Amino acid sequence: MDHLYWIFFIGLLLGFISGRLFKLTLIPFLINLIIGVVGAYLGGWLYHALGLNLSNENIGILLTSLIGGLFLIYFTNSLKKTKSY
Repeated sequence: MDHLYWIFFIGLLLGFISGRLFKLTLIPFLINLIIGVVGAYLGGWLYHALGLNLSNENIGILLTSLIGGLFLIYFTNSLKKTKSY
């Protein structure tokens, strides 16, 4: 259960930082927070699905959550740039 809190926290932090970097308004900013959490969750899930094992499981989950969140935020922001609203 602790892992879910860390994954949620990392996702929110990534969404917050990327929202500031891209200078988003309120609604896209909130969507970015959600995308960060989803990406972090997917990274944590992928860690377990691939059966990865580090000497410290907490560090492995944190790293894969970070990578998953960054990837999903980068991917969705690149899609936003190609569309003109």
